[in-house]
Amino acid sequence: MQDILIEFHPPDDILSITKAFLDLGAVIAFVVVLLVILQARRRYPMIDRNITFLPLIGFSIFGIVSTSMDAFDEWFWFTPKAFYDFIWKPTRLSLLLIGIFMLIFAFRQFYAFSKRLMGTEQETAEET
Repeated sequence: MQDILIEFHPPDDILSITKAFLDLGAVIAFVVVLLVILQARRRYPMIDRNITFLPLIGFSIFGIVSTSMDAFDEWFWFTPKAFYDFIWKPTRLSLLLIGIFMLIFAFRQFYAFSKRLMGTEQETAEET
């Protein structure tokens, strides 16, 4: 494989600049979400930590890495386009997809926990 060269290429029009700052804002938002999840993990010990909080932490980390890659992509260009097309872009999208699946799994765990907390799971089991 060829040497990969990274060239600095700042955004040149207002839409590109706006997108670059929105991507940077998304990275900051994912960091804030991660901090909130870590704080909630310490604050609410009644929720099963391994099943519920680990997917949320994974979602935040994958979101940070994926959006950081997207923000980096706005400011820098890769010289061999094949690297961008076959390695960079699929990696970024795969990380985002894995993060979304982890978020869905975590929400399902929260839903199951809320059913146990409210007692609706026992009522449906007694009716059948």
